[in-house]
Amino acid sequence: DGGLWAGAWRQQVLNYALAEKIGQDQSARHPGEWFELQLEPQRDGALVTLILEEGQRICERLAQNLECRPDRPVVVALLPDATFLHFSRAPFGYMVPKAPSYKICLPSPRRRREGARAEALAPALTHELAHVFVHSLSAGRAPHWLDEGLAMHFAGEGSELVEWARRSRELTHDR
Repeated sequence: DGGLWAGAWRQQVLNYALAEKIGQDQSARHPGEWFELQLEPQRDGALVTLILEEGQRICERLAQNLECRPDRPVVVALLPDATFLHFSRAPFGYMVPKAPSYKICLPSPRRRREGARAEALAPALTHELAHVFVHSLSAGRAPHWLDEGLAMHFAGEGSELVEWARRSRELTHDR
């Protein structure tokens, strides 16, 4: 039933919004040169430092390669599974060009299958930050295939990029 599905989806969106609000109220904020990191307050300082330093390197590389900077502030939020997986269909992260900032949400590294190492976040962080830079450079008008292709390229997802391009061509030719 469409009404039942719509009601369930609406409740899921409301649950997500509430969880995000609670998460923002309870999160620790760590400003960096390129973005602000938000995460659970009990996280250790070494993780915060590692993510901010890795993010700094990623942003510098993207800025050099794309010759631009984000056109508005960037917030990176590490969310616990209960908040992240409840709403997201993107298991490794997502970026939303919210006003007045870009918001990147990633699952907390200790909950990721790759293990508790913050370095496991680097490819996902690179991918989502690339979306920020492409969005800034194109004023949000880059075609999806270009935006996703550049994000995959900078994140080192070469083999996935080839497969994604193949599937995209098949979908385009099927229409």
